[in-house]
Amino acid sequence: MTKIRVLTAIADQGSESHNTQSGPILTVLSDFAGAEKLREVAESFLMFQTAHRHNAAFVQEQLPAKIVNAYFLKGDEIDAKTFETWSASNEWHEHVKKSLTSPATFEAVVKKMRDELLALQKKRAP
Repeated sequence: MTKIRVLTAIADQGSESHNTQSGPILTVLSDFAGAEKLREVAESFLMFQTAHRHNAAFVQEQLPAKIVNAYFLKGDEIDAKTFETWSASNEWHEHVKKSLTSPATFEAVVKKMRDELLALQKKRAP
């Protein structure tokens, strides 16, 4: 089912039902991140990149925001202030983008970042 959904999103590239050409795949990537399917995020991106090389850089640039909103800040475990503090001290977004070439690496990198955020959140708690 996951692969069919990704292939459908790739085929729907340029659909008028979205604000951007890559809206269908961006929606899928957000949904996977929100469901904590991190390997699927990277696998889907790689499939998209193969099919739409001309638009892959745009999608890759959007992925850090997808991870922040759908994964890091999902629920109440990590607040925006903690994320701002943490993100100011590193180039996390570049690590996210670069790790996309390997689904296992992407998953490990993003989970490690979330663990760091959770630890920082715990320190900041009253």
